[in-house]
Amino acid sequence: MPEPNGDALAGMPSGLRPYLERLELPDGTVLLRQGESPDDVYVLENGRLRVETVTERGTRVRLRTLRPGVVVGEVAMYSGEPRTADVVAEGPTVVLRLGRGSIDRIEADDPELAAALHRWFATTLAGRLGDSLKAFDALLD
Repeated sequence: MPEPNGDALAGMPSGLRPYLERLELPDGTVLLRQGESPDDVYVLENGRLRVETVTERGTRVRLRTLRPGVVVGEVAMYSGEPRTADVVAEGPTVVLRLGRGSIDRIEADDPELAAALHRWFATTLAGRLGDSLKAFDALLD
């Protein structure tokens, strides 16, 4: 599996690659659908992903654009709640898929790698929360 450009996946635990499935997505491919069950986590290796949601009135709203190195789907995986947004490839995109079965296998076979994986996800979530709080504070100013 080729390494990504630059340090896009900096922080990803070493030893995780054998558990990842590399997927090449054509433009417009829906990676995650709002309302689906959360069975997989993805890491954006190359390309861009668009996050969008549909409001109760049926209006499609773009929430953000994601760039390489971003983890996608970990919130729903941890909460067990259905996906809260669609995630769509913008142009040719490459993601690395980590399925629930692989995570279970890592936890059973390699507790040290499992701990590193969950720390990475927690760091990712904390960073995303911090960014959201800054954006919210900026709206209040």
